[in-house]
Amino acid sequence: MDLSFFKTLNMHYNSEIVSWLRAHPGRRVTEYEIAGLFSSAYGRAASVNNAVHGFKKAGIFPFRDDLFSEADVAGMSIMLHY
Repeated sequence: MDLSFFKTLNMHYNSEIVSWLRAHPGRRVTEYEIAGLFSSAYGRAASVNNAVHGFKKAGIFPFRDDLFSEADVAGMSIMLHY
C-alpha cells in the first residue's frame, strides 16, 4: 500500500483540492467538502493497475525471491512471533 496506493491517493487528493479552490475563488475547503474531495481522489487512486504496480514493486507478484536476503526474512519471522 505504501509503495503505490497512498502516494497516488495523496497526489489525487491534492489535485482535487487545487481544482476545488480554483472553481471557488476566495473560499476555503471546510469539513463539508473534504468527504467529497477525498471520495473522488480515492476513486481515482484505487485502481487495479495501481494495485498490480504496488505488488510488482514489492516483489509479491510475480514473486521475486531475489528481492529479500535471508537476513531480511529472519528479521521478519522474529517480528511475527510477537
